[in-house]
Amino acid sequence: MFDIVRTYHVTHVVDDIDAATAWYHDVFSPHVVRERTDGPQGVALTLNLVGDIILMPMSSSPGQDSAPGRFQARFGQHMHSLAWFVDGLPDLVDTLIGHGLSLADEYGRPTEVASEEVWTRARQAPVLLEFVRSIGEDGAGYDPRFGGDWSIAPYRDAHPLGIERTACLTVVTDDAEQATAFFTSCMAGRVVHEVERTVHGTRSTMVQIGDETVVEVAQPIDADSRAAEDLARVGGMLHAVTFQVTDLARAGAHLAAKGMRLEQPADGHLVIDPADSYGAVFRFTDRAVTTW
Repeated sequence: MFDIVRTYHVTHVVDDIDAATAWYHDVFSPHVVRERTDGPQGVALTLNLVGDIILMPMSSSPGQDSAPGRFQARFGQHMHSLAWFVDGLPDLVDTLIGHGLSLADEYGRPTEVASEEVWTRARQAPVLLEFVRSIGEDGAGYDPRFGGDWSIAPYRDAHPLGIERTACLTVVTDDAEQATAFFTSCMAGRVVHEVERTVHGTRSTMVQIGDETVVEVAQPIDADSRAAEDLARVGGMLHAVTFQVTDLARAGAHLAAKGMRLEQPADGHLVIDPADSYGAVFRFTDRAVTTW
């Protein structure tokens, strides 16, 4: 059996890793899990713990043939993929292969073996996914959330955003039934809520995966919604991160003070204009996803 422990990180492909990281620091004041790391093929990244989730801006040097570089050339700055910590990764690999998926290792080579890191192939799942062996309690220095004394309370209570939790990670799709079936059958998720029309113009199914994460499977129903525009331009992919906050007015005041242009699709919901957030869609709400 396998267990999806928690989301490891959200990958955000950007043009300029230093500028994007500075923006994250200015707006979110994250706990820095990893300073800038420069890897093969000119790929650079940083890991930033915001509330209870790690956000990972990533860039590729011009002229280098790398996966994030090809993604950036095709789609521009945009959220890219989700990574998860998994206990029992070999069982998850067998499950994915049993459902007809082909997998790749961290170098993009085909694999049917659970190494330290396994990826789905583009367009074979509702969103590009990376699975990593859970690092457990001994990984506290690598990911502070595995430390026994870790708590979101300082971020929730001291930072003006007042993030209580990551409300949901939104995946846009043109086939909600198929996407929901993937998350429930392949990733052992369970449906916790369904919404006929969200304030963001989608018909959405909330799927709880593990104990920590809710994925919103969102099928656009309003043609002029940002979700519909994103689906038409990029295809089925990671679309947004939504934070649940204690005081939406205070969070909005902080974001406005940082120069963020904000949209308010309905009471209880705010969205940063992605032109101000390096192409990423960040949403804020003071309402639990099960009440949307």
